[in-house]
Order: sequence, then C-alpha cells, then structure tokens
Amino acid sequence: MNSLVWIFKKIRGNKWIYIFSILLLFLESGAYISSTVLQQRLIDNVFINKEYDQFIYVLSLIAISYISYSLLFTISSYVLAKNMSNLLLSLSSNYFQHLYSIKTAIFQKKRTGEYVHHFTVDIGNVGRLLAWDIPRLFQQLLSIILLTFIIGSTNIYVLIFIILFNLIYILFAKHLANKFKKMSKIINKKESKILVRLEECISSTREVLIFNRTKWEQQTLNHLFERYYVHAFKEENIRSKHLFANESLKWGTSLIVLAIGSYKVYVGSMSIGTLVIIFQLSLQLADAIKGIYDLIYTTMRRIVSIDNLKEEYNRNNCQEKIENNILLPEDKITISLEEASYKYINNSNYSIRNLSMEIPYSKKIALVGSSGSGKSTIINLLLKFDFLNSGDIKANNLSIMKMENNEWFKNIGVVFQEPYLFSDTIRNNILLGTIVSPQRLDEIIKVVCLDDYIRSLPDGYETVIGERGLTLSGGQRQRLALARALIKNPDILILDEATSALDISTEEKIAKNIDNIRKDKTTIIVAHRLSTIENSDIIYVLENGKLVEKGNHQELLKNNSLYTKLIQKDITTSINA
Repeated sequence: MNSLVWIFKKIRGNKWIYIFSILLLFLESGAYISSTVLQQRLIDNVFINKEYDQFIYVLSLIAISYISYSLLFTISSYVLAKNMSNLLLSLSSNYFQHLYSIKTAIFQKKRTGEYVHHFTVDIGNVGRLLAWDIPRLFQQLLSIILLTFIIGSTNIYVLIFIILFNLIYILFAKHLANKFKKMSKIINKKESKILVRLEECISSTREVLIFNRTKWEQQTLNHLFERYYVHAFKEENIRSKHLFANESLKWGTSLIVLAIGSYKVYVGSMSIGTLVIIFQLSLQLADAIKGIYDLIYTTMRRIVSIDNLKEEYNRNNCQEKIENNILLPEDKITISLEEASYKYINNSNYSIRNLSMEIPYSKKIALVGSSGSGKSTIINLLLKFDFLNSGDIKANNLSIMKMENNEWFKNIGVVFQEPYLFSDTIRNNILLGTIVSPQRLDEIIKVVCLDDYIRSLPDGYETVIGERGLTLSGGQRQRLALARALIKNPDILILDEATSALDISTEEKIAKNIDNIRKDKTTIIVAHRLSTIENSDIIYVLENGKLVEKGNHQELLKNNSLYTKLIQKDITTSINA
C-alpha cells in the first residue's frame, strides 16, 4: 500500500482523467449487467406469459443496453490507452529528471543495463498497473457488488452457496498471491541481470572477438538464463495452480446454481426466466471474482516494479537543499572555492582538503599537478557531479551546490577527454538542438580545425558518425566535442584534457584559436601537455589535494619548485615520445 501511495504522488497531475476513466468503466459494467437482467423479462413476460405487445419494448431496452455497453467499452478502452500514454510520459520524464539530478558517485554504483531495465520494464509495468489494472480492479469490485445484490434479492440461498464456495477459493488464492509476489521479485532481478549482461555483451563485441572469449561470453549468458528459467518455471507452476482454482470456481458455481435453480423451478418457486438470468449472473460473478484475483496477481507482480523505482529514487535523498540562487545574464561570474573538502565514497583519504582558490571572470585558468592531485575532482565538483563533505563553491557569492542545475549549467560548457557522441549526424552532435546560423557553425568548425575533414565527406555535416562516434578517430571525436562546447559560447568553458588525442601542432593551433575567440570569457583547463597552458593568466599547482603554488608561467618557474619539476618531466616525456 505504501508503494501505491508513493507512486500516486508522482502522477497526481493526471487524477481527473483517471477518475473519469473509472466512471466510464462503472457505466460499462452497469450496461453489461442490465442487458443480462432484461432477458428475464423477455423470457418470462413475452415468451412464457405470451405478452407479445411488450416484445418490441423489451427488445429495444436490451438493444440499447448492448449498444451502450459496446460504446462505453470502446470509449473506456481509448481513455485507458490515453491514460497509459500520459502516465508513461509522466513517469519517464520524472525518471529522467531523477537521473539528471543524481550524484555521480551514486549513479556509477549501478550498471547502465539496470537503468535501462527501469525504463523498459519497471516504468512500463507501473504504467499498465495504474492505467489499466487498478481501474479494472475497481470495475470488477463494482460488478461483484451489483451482481451480489441482484442474485441475493432474487434468491438468497443461491447467493449463500456461491459465497461459501468462493471463500474457499479466496483463501487458496491469497496463499498463492504471497508466493507469487516473492517469486515475481526474484524474476524481476533476474531479468535485470540478463538485460545488463546483454547490454555489456553488445558493447564489448570487439574486445570479446579480439581476445577470443566468445565461448566464455556464451557460458555466462547461458548461466544467467538457466537461473532465470528455474524461477520462471516456479512462477508458472504457481500460475497453473491459480488457473486450476479459477476453473474449479467457475464450474463449481455453475453446478450449484443449476442444482438449486432447477429444484426451485421444479417446485414452482422460480420462473425459467429467473433461472436463466441467475445462471448467467452467477457465471458473471464467478468471472468477476476470477478477474479480480487475476488483477491482484498482476498487481502483486507490478508492485515489485514500483518498489524497484522507489528504491532507486531513495538512493538520491541526500542532496543539498536547493535555494533560489539566480545568476543574471549580465553577471560576470567569479568562482571561489572556500575551504572545500571532498572524499569519494568508500575512500578514507580526502581528494581535496580545505582547498581555497578563486577563478576570476574572463581569465584563463589552468589546474596542474601529478596524477591524483585533485584536478579532476575540482572539475567534477564545479560540474556538480558530486557534493562537498565540507566547505563551499560559490559563483558571485551564491553557492552553486544549492543552485538549480539548469541555473548553473546554462553558464557552463565542458569537454572531457573521452566525450560521448550520439549515433547521429555531425551537425546534430555539435548543435544538440541549438539553432545557429550556417556561418556560425562554419566559423566554429574552423576554430577546431575540422573544416577540411567535413568538406571531404560526401554528406558533409549530415554524415552519420555511428554509435559513440566509433567511425571517427580519437582526435576527431575530441574536436567535435570542442565544437559542441564552443557553439554554446558559455561564460565558463572547462577543458578536462580535451585535446589529449591531438598531435602537438594541431593542439597548439586549436588552443590559439580558442584563446582568440574567448578573450572576454573564463576558461578552465586541465591539460596533459603543460606547453598548452603556459599563457594562462593563473596556474594553480596541486599536490595531494592541496594548493601548493599559484601564479603565471614565468612566476612559477622562478620558484624552482613543483611546477618546474612538472615542466621538466613534461619536456622529457615529449622528447622520449
């Protein structure tokens, strides 16, 4: 029940159309039952008592009931389908927002396939549960109430026998339902593991072939499928028992009604028309009870999906409280780290400790240091990929940690060492939906030295680059990502080893081009080759998460300390290469 309350809060915006669909189903049930009840008047009054003058009237009522039922069935099915589309859209959008807000350290604890499983299985199950199963559950409940009242008012003994017979079925079905829910939870996890493995198998096809590990991959998949099928057969066994109980209920009810009804007709206390109607209504009651327990079984399985989503959402309940911090478009943003400390989850050592530094507006800032010094950690924190253990990061004295993501990211452009590219055209990978003039696009392409390559392609900007840009070289992927960031013209550009795959001459040319078009903007660089950051306005030198030096290139060389050693090491590496 808690799971249902939780999920209903997520979709409260659709409540009126939801209520309307349930009302339609109620009317549908009423029309269907009335079409059956009216047959009693046709049999007893018209055929038995020979009141033929009522034939057209009664037949018209039955026809109206059937037509009403058919129309309501069609309309309600359409409304339920529309509800499901709206719910799936709402749940998917909500889940996307969750993924975009989740802490990176938490996000990386799950495999990609598990997140895909939430989308393809869990959200689909929840959508069908809310849009179809629960409204139909209410419909079946109403049908049971109406049928019980009609049968009871006609012959109370028939109703008593039906109720007693169904109590046995209900107790048995309840016992099976608990087993079914437990088994469904296990199967859901097995399905998730298979999906995760399939995603990894497809992604690692090259490596599997190169290392001749196809047999090992097949064995791994077979093992997962075998474990899945063991539990799937157990679930099917429970379902078979439930089906046997359903059929026993239906035919047992039929025999009881025929036995009691035939006796009543024989002694003259029940008309033939009443027997026919009671028999039909009893079958409908048995079907309604069967239907409601089928829906309960389905609900049990799909509630597991709600539990999965609830568990996923609850993983991200430790975020910073968001405040109404707004940066105005004309603001010149100065960033400051104030006694910032951070350590990764399951790591006892701090990546940065009590770090304070300032990144002034319109300056070129470089972060240098040996591996593990904290450079990438600072970048991740600036991008709000995680949250500080203590201290703060501020933009114009406003905490970015308490700022809406959209409010902060509209000022940021970033290029990673391994950028993600979509299986789409070069144009779409650069623009990502942004509308710019062809002249502006050509200008940026020249800045990143991709113009010659794109002109050489038969389809130019419309060339599809394949999944993750695998048809491009490493350097081409990085330059495409640079163009994507520059086309946004952000106030703050972060380059995290963004040109590591380029040769020295191309890297220097692109660096010079970027400097020329970003003279009045802030650029933050983490570079693998220190020669590209020598003209930075401020160079921050980090060691073991602490700031040990700062200044420009010439000032730091005079100190003859860590920065000088890093420069010498960089020169030696370049010569040996």
